Amino acid sequence: MRASSTSTRDAQSIVLPASHPLEAIRRQAGPTNNSSPALPTSGANLAVEPQHTVRPAASLAAFAPEPVTDAQTAQLAPTINCNRCGAARIQHDLHYHCPRCRNGTFNMCQPCYREGQGCDHWYSFGFKAEERYYANAPPSGWPAAYERPHLLTARRFPKPGIHIIAPTGTAAQLQKEEEEEEEGAFCESCASPANDCYWYCLYCLEGAWGYCDRCVRQGRHCTHPLLPVAQHHLSTQQQPQQPPFVATFVPMPHLKPESYVLWAVTTDCDICSRQIAPNSSRFHCLACSGGDYDVCTECYHTLVATGKIREADGPDGWRRCLAGHRMAVVGFRDVQYGGQQRVVVREPVGGWRHGEGGGSVAARPGLSSSSAAAVEQKGPGSRCRAMYNYFPRNGGEDDLAFPKNAEIGEVREETAEWFSGVYCGRLGLFPASHVRKL
Repeated sequence: MRASSTSTRDAQSIVLPASHPLEAIRRQAGPTNNSSPALPTSGANLAVEPQHTVRPAASLAAFAPEPVTDAQTAQLAPTINCNRCGAARIQHDLHYHCPRCRNGTFNMCQPCYREGQGCDHWYSFGFKAEERYYANAPPSGWPAAYERPHLLTARRFPKPGIHIIAPTGTAAQLQKEEEEEEEGAFCESCASPANDCYWYCLYCLEGAWGYCDRCVRQGRHCTHPLLPVAQHHLSTQQQPQQPPFVATFVPMPHLKPESYVLWAVTTDCDICSRQIAPNSSRFHCLACSGGDYDVCTECYHTLVATGKIREADGPDGWRRCLAGHRMAVVGFRDVQYGGQQRVVVREPVGGWRHGEGGGSVAARPGLSSSSAAAVEQKGPGSRCRAMYNYFPRNGGEDDLAFPKNAEIGEVREETAEWFSGVYCGRLGLFPASHVRKL
């Protein structure tokens, strides 16, 4: 028999609620639309309404309109002023610090330092300081407790910045960079830190001079032999540890004693990938790979013999690389007390005054290998040696700054009082009274 739609169902098929439908809500202490909020019961999870507070000045939320920074404030650099000229806030510029004068608070800007002002117990630059120290001593000599010349330490605090830690959706989490003091060796050409590889000059500024590796590779250095050194704790991390490894400290008058050691530089040929013997000369391009491009003599002659480099651009011509840049000839020579000095055997043909102009110069009318040989035989012009420092404080872009004992090349007499020349790969003007012709 078909059951009627209004007939009773099986009692087990219908489960009646044990209580009123609102009872479960009441037990959870939740209010209903027709009852007042129930009082909280013990053990219940309560939804507490947050208290209204004043919005903070700097929010750390990802959706905040202002920049999101790390909650911990980065350590700021101390405010440093020059104790000589009074220049303010020089902490982010290269400056010189004496840890002994004026309770260790003496600081001086680079222009004052290069003018030779020094600290309260400073005698001169480099090796000249010891010479003047003993020359000024009384006949009986300085007392045993008398202070020796103070050493000024070059240092700089990087400017604070903000860098991205990790992107979060459409916003980026930012954090202030903590400032770490840079101290020690700095490049005299670009003012960058050079503790990892410092090319030391024994002559410029009485032996208180040197360059970073990048400037040496790109030709922005003096013409004197350069000795590669590195800070001791950095050299032990980078130098191949082939026992027995003995660190040879190099005394430099402007850097802390027993802090820098000899650095062994190896060069591979960019054509055959073989290591070039240290005492063998190599053809070096100042432009390719940021100045990190060398070709051994055998490979370079092979490039000319196979026609990849024209004979007019070869070793007896303009001496160009595969990209058309004029190349220098560089070598190394042994030093009596250890290490090897880098020397420039032959400068690029035509010197720094001769522009590249793009392409092969030999392809232009009248510029063949014979003309290149004539240019090189003529030489880069007259040379001068600096008798005094020339660091114009308010100099223009045309001024050529240089230290004492610097060798200035490609010199021309512009007027009776002003010459033009090249130093550290830069062409500029300088007073004739500061130099002596060689």
